[in-house]
Amino acid sequence: MDKVYFIDNNKFFSIPKKNILYFHRSDRKIFIECKEFVEYVTNKTLKDLENILDDDFIHVHKSYIINMGNVNLIDKTKRIVYFDGNKSLKILTDNGLKKIELYFKNKI
Repeated sequence: MDKVYFIDNNKFFSIPKKNILYFHRSDRKIFIECKEFVEYVTNKTLKDLENILDDDFIHVHKSYIINMGNVNLIDKTKRIVYFDGNKSLKILTDNGLKKIELYFKNKI
């Protein structure tokens, strides 16, 4: 998968996978945070996204799916994910950390 495709209201758009840092839910919308500081919005649910995204995207919190392809560092003690472009998130749950650890074990 090189791009993720969306249809929302009166718009069709695609985002290159390599540009997506993470998805986060707020109210009833999903915000898509990208490297180039552009934020997109979709009405898809996180569950919908989980079904269409590949294994590089991990649901690490009830409101967040991260793109492991853009992760530079994970601090397990502080529970912070550091992305390309100096962005970070402090959102990791115990289950999220387990999923990330499994992801890395499968890559080694």
